[in-house]
Amino acid sequence: MFSNTFLPMVGGIENSVATFSEDFRKMGHECMVVTPEMDDAEESTREILRVPAIRNIGGGAFSLQLPVPGFLSSRMDDFSPDIVHSHHPFLMGDSALRCSERLGLPLVLTYHTLWDRYADSFPCAAIKDIIVRLSVEYANLCDCVVAPSRSLADMIASMGVTSPIEVIPTGIEIPLFSNGNRARGRRLLGLGGEAKLAGYVGRVGPEKNLAWLSGAAAKWCLADDSARFAVVGPSDAYGPTLRGAFEKTCAGERLILPGAFRGRDLADVYAALDVFTFASLSDTQGIVLAEAMAAGLPIVALDAPGAREAVSDGTNGFLLPTQTSQDDYARALSNVFRDGVRLIAIREGSRLRSASYDRVITARRMLELYESLISNPVSSAGRKRDGGLFEKLHGRLKAEWELMHARVTATKDALRSR
Repeated sequence: MFSNTFLPMVGGIENSVATFSEDFRKMGHECMVVTPEMDDAEESTREILRVPAIRNIGGGAFSLQLPVPGFLSSRMDDFSPDIVHSHHPFLMGDSALRCSERLGLPLVLTYHTLWDRYADSFPCAAIKDIIVRLSVEYANLCDCVVAPSRSLADMIASMGVTSPIEVIPTGIEIPLFSNGNRARGRRLLGLGGEAKLAGYVGRVGPEKNLAWLSGAAAKWCLADDSARFAVVGPSDAYGPTLRGAFEKTCAGERLILPGAFRGRDLADVYAALDVFTFASLSDTQGIVLAEAMAAGLPIVALDAPGAREAVSDGTNGFLLPTQTSQDDYARALSNVFRDGVRLIAIREGSRLRSASYDRVITARRMLELYESLISNPVSSAGRKRDGGLFEKLHGRLKAEWELMHARVTATKDALRSR
């Protein structure tokens, strides 16, 4: 599994790679995660290969791999994989393609990111279009593309992905999140038992639409003296922006920024919430939605690919139109608490909906996909494997040609569309 990011970074991709790799090992398989070095990360092991990298790119936690000739080839030969799984179409994704071509192995891509929703990350619209087209061209070099949700599968197919697409979400540990301790979670948040608590859990950054969400939650808090709002995640960099959204309504003291939690602490924090809030328009699944459902929480979310797959309006929460105003979102939060009988039914609806995200089920589905690709003579697995120096050289040259062709095609298509 090749990924640009991995633990100890916190986010959906990192969680997905960690969850699947752990479950594959529990089921008796060997799995190596190939990812760049980064601060506070463990050293390389048989299970995690850290690639030399420039750390703290742009002042953040992201690391950029360095081209070290022969570094990956020798280690991949030693590990002798049966299949290669890429989690990004760029950087480590290039390495994944080179590995699969050189060894004659099937290549799987999980399409985690809606690149067109990250307009602020690109210097101009043309660059954004090129990035989007590059992701599609890369996907079409793969034997199969995994989409974490059906809505995302439909979107990437409409964008031009022609490789087979399978919908397999990232699973969660349902027994953990369904048995949180509410009282302990409230203590972790420094909160009493009487307050109404709405919250968000996950990566804290502008791509999650949290400034807008905090503004809406602030309006809700201002209308209800018992209301509080918690943003659970590493918020050192973005916390001042969220506090600013609250202070505009004079509800600054109602915002709780406790940092990140893991394991049992995280499950208890979920249990401490009364309602889970979600406003991201860029998530392709939203693993935290599944965790919140397992905790039996009603969800108030904006209609977008990640939330649309998880939230059924009126059954396990409320799915609001994308263009909902902050005032209407605040009213939706208030409405959650108005009908106690309906709230009990919604909580049960969340628990029932979470069953499809059981990590044992999703890991088995991914392994079944792997096995079908390995045994399919039409896929890359049908090429001669370990056929000697000539075959490996041919695979390496083919990979470089495919990467170059993908970049040229993506650039031409993006510029032509403008």
